[in-house]
Amino acid sequence: MKFVASYSGGKESALAVYKAINQGHEPVALITTYNTDAGRSHFHGLPEEVLQDVSASLGIPLWLVKTSGEAYTKNFEAALARAKEQGAEACVFGDIDIQGHFDWCSERCNNVGLQAMFPLWGRQRRDVVYELIDLGFTANISVINATLVNEKMLGQKLTKDITEAIAAGGADICGENGEYHTFVSDGPIFRYPVSFAFGEKAASGDYAMLGVLPVKKNSHSFFANRECQFFPCHKSPCAGEFNCLFCYCPLYPFDHCGGNFEYAKGLKICVDCDFPHRPESYDFIVEWLRRG
Repeated sequence: MKFVASYSGGKESALAVYKAINQGHEPVALITTYNTDAGRSHFHGLPEEVLQDVSASLGIPLWLVKTSGEAYTKNFEAALARAKEQGAEACVFGDIDIQGHFDWCSERCNNVGLQAMFPLWGRQRRDVVYELIDLGFTANISVINATLVNEKMLGQKLTKDITEAIAAGGADICGENGEYHTFVSDGPIFRYPVSFAFGEKAASGDYAMLGVLPVKKNSHSFFANRECQFFPCHKSPCAGEFNCLFCYCPLYPFDHCGGNFEYAKGLKICVDCDFPHRPESYDFIVEWLRRG
């Protein structure tokens, strides 16, 4: 079954997409609502550039629903209707057990003729967050209700110890009641880690937050062609910062290039070398070429 996903950028939405894919369903798009007044996504406060980076890593198109609060429901349904026109049969949501959320999502889908799918529905909240961690998703805490969660938790990577500390303080372990929000930057459905940085801490009422910012690269020395069907073309621990500027390595003719290669039948084989694609290699390569 083809589906779209209501995708916040947080842990439950990422896990729900993972489970839907593992069940054999095919993603058509991610639908993320975007607050036109704040210039960031609703609820999780993510900027468009970061969301686009997530979309590229997941290999799933992103549809930003840019809307004010007053037109939120209308515009969300319009996005669902568009998804149906493009072949989607269902919309995936990451809700666990709050009936009001279930009813709202189901009504939106019913109004446009889509099935509402809730891969996490009815599960224990501790089991949900533990599964996310066990699967290897990287989720960092970006927003907290400071009356319920210690501000020291801001920016922390979600671990079982962190979640238990949150629960010990009296908040829900999964943050399902809005005690905290996360940003997921990596995991089993990501092709590479999404690079990001946290901005300055800000406060709004009871909430404290760290802005999630894109990592800027020097444009003359870095270019990541995430639209390329082969991206990233080499296995690399730096896949989230994979530099495509040297698509074809200019050091290939040299025997002492510093890369990881071998010879087979007289040919230089570089399939296990990511040297020209590391961001820090640019200056070395330019200097090598300058010296001739």
